[in-house]
Formats: sequence, C-alpha cells, structure tokens
Amino acid sequence: MIDMKARVYLNTDEIADHLKKGVTERLGKCALMVEAEAKRLLSKGGATPVTSSGKREIKYTPSETGMPPHLRSGNLRGSIQAARQPDGSWVVGPATTAPYGRIHEFGGLIRVTAKMRMWLGMNLGIWKAVGSSVHIPARPFMRPALDNCRARFAKVFENIPLGGAVS
Repeated sequence: MIDMKARVYLNTDEIADHLKKGVTERLGKCALMVEAEAKRLLSKGGATPVTSSGKREIKYTPSETGMPPHLRSGNLRGSIQAARQPDGSWVVGPATTAPYGRIHEFGGLIRVTAKMRMWLGMNLGIWKAVGSSVHIPARPFMRPALDNCRARFAKVFENIPLGGAVS
C-alpha cells in the first residue's frame, strides 16, 4: 500500500480574478449574440417598388403589431451595438443615432411635428395637426433577440478556467 499525502492550496484571489475575467469575456460573447440576432430580426423588408404614372416609387408597409419593424433605411439596424461598460457589464441596444428604437420596442404616443405631419399626409394620407399625438404600437426587436439567444447562454459559460495550482 502506498501512503500519500497531498495538500491543496486555493488562492482565492487568483481564482476570483480568473472567474471575473472569464465571466466578463463570456458576457461579451452573449452580448454579441444578442446584437447579431437583433440585426437579423430587423432585416425583413417592407418596401415594395410601385410604378404609377411612369414614375417609380417605393411603398412601405409597416410590420404587424408585435413583430419587429420592417427594414427601411437600415439606420436602426446599423445603430444596434454591444458595448462594454466601465464596471465590466455589457449593454446591447440602439445607439443615440436611432432614438426611435425605444418607441418601436415598447410602443407609445409621440407628438406630431411639422415634418412628421407632412410625411404622414403625403405617404399615408393621414393629416394630423402639429402637436397632436399618434399611437405607435410596440414592435419589439431587442426582447425577442434576447429570448432567441437565451438558450445558448449556458453553453457559452461552460468550462470557465479558474486558475490555481495543486502541489
């Protein structure tokens, strides 16, 4: 029979550092997955070329309530970013270049501006008074993106290296 003694020393500071680094890196991977999925959800077009009076125009049809907004200019899709915060957490969503992302995500009332009044009238035949309100239904894209990716997160967090040594 072999008599053996072993001591295991755990350097908790080293393990905590490895764990924090591993979690932060994996949170970044998850954030990038959600970013890519949100952009995919915003890729469906709602534009139809229409020719009337010899003039070619584009007719836009809104997406159904509850579905992600149809692609128009690509500005909203292009503004979606995953960004690491100073505390190591991650934020994913539209940048300030697309402030209308929030109203699409959650819906709500918006005030009609002079520019909006003209657009609504010329494109939809709806003439609203400046200062009146228009209800925009929710057309979420970030929450469905997170839901679609959530099942893959556990796999991303497998095998986080903890460091340490046995002597």
